[in-house]
Amino acid sequence: MGNRAAKARAKAWAAGKRSDDFGGVARGDAVTVEGPGVFVHGTVDDVAPDGSVLWIQEKDGHGRRMVHVTDDAEVRRQRANEGVA
Repeated sequence: MGNRAAKARAKAWAAGKRSDDFGGVARGDAVTVEGPGVFVHGTVDDVAPDGSVLWIQEKDGHGRRMVHVTDDAEVRRQRANEGVA
């Protein structure tokens, strides 16, 4: 990926921004995932190498949830003051 593309991706993944490209998130990121039939609020546990799958450790001990790009969901990073417990 070129430097320009890397900068654009980093800017797109700033806190509070949305994306449907899961490759932009990393383990430990606090996120909210929303889409048709999907609402997950938690911390990224893992991301598939190709960015097609996220595993989210749900907030408040509700377990782990897999989200696939075909779920038509958008990911939003949480701002520091909106931390996920």
